Amino acid sequence: MSSTKNVSRRPMTIKIAGRILETWTSCEVGRDLADIAGSFRIRYLDEVRSAALLGGMSPEFAAIHDRDPVEISINGTVILKGWVDDINLMADEHTAEAIISGRDVTGDLVDCSANPIGPGEYRQINLETLVGHLTNPYQITLDRQIETGAPFTLVALEPGDTVMDAIEHHARQRGVLVTSNGVGGIVLTQAGTTRASDSLSFPGNVRGIEVRISSRNRHSDVWVKGQFKSLQRPSKAVLDASAAPLSSAPTQPPAAPSHRKVELASSTRYGHWVDPEVTRFRPRVWMAKTQSGGSVAAQQSTNPPLDSTAQGLSDDAGPSLA
Repeated sequence: MSSTKNVSRRPMTIKIAGRILETWTSCEVGRDLADIAGSFRIRYLDEVRSAALLGGMSPEFAAIHDRDPVEISINGTVILKGWVDDINLMADEHTAEAIISGRDVTGDLVDCSANPIGPGEYRQINLETLVGHLTNPYQITLDRQIETGAPFTLVALEPGDTVMDAIEHHARQRGVLVTSNGVGGIVLTQAGTTRASDSLSFPGNVRGIEVRISSRNRHSDVWVKGQFKSLQRPSKAVLDASAAPLSSAPTQPPAAPSHRKVELASSTRYGHWVDPEVTRFRPRVWMAKTQSGGSVAAQQSTNPPLDSTAQGLSDDAGPSLA
């Protein structure tokens, strides 16, 4: 007795360590701008071991290992190249299955340090050149889709920064969006301005929806602070060892502003914003990582006045006692 079973060809193909995975039951591939790297999640049914559970262990289940290369394609087009990061194994007396998850190759940029043996500084360097230097050891390509602006005067890398930390700190200063193309490349681009031809409707052309509301990333006060070397110092020193003695007592110049205040105003810049909907005290400070953008005009301007609704500004506020 024979039977025929017609199985429709699935459009998605999954390769792990060069071997096509046949018994997967679900596969999710996504890209999140917050995480930079694309991710995947595969549920895999080990039919061989499931059938052999009562007769002993099967090597089929151990055929997939962490750090194995992964390639996922749809209708022959590769959409993700990455690595297995996590394997979650589940088995009972009837079945054995696994959930395999990981990220595309740019995931290493999220985890790994930038230039552990140097250089720690770059001068007069464009954003795309900086990104190229940092990603070259990982054999990741770079696609610059927009102009990235003037070179950075000085880029100083923090020893503890990851590659993506260093890239993001400087990309934000040029208004550049950093994304992954999923197949081994970094893309420098910007947010789109063209609207889609059709609107989204639910129910309608949206088949499912999931909403997550969170206040973890909202703060009562947001500060952005940065420093730059003072450009207001005179080019010539006030004291000159080669000058001749004065013939008479010098006239007293008008009172000059405190050198401390001049230096502080010229070298320390900040911005402040208040979220009025966050009523409890939740401040957050963001520090600039480079000395780019300094100018005499900027240093002569005053910092913005503090918002009158800023919280936690009183120096004499002591602890509250129950």
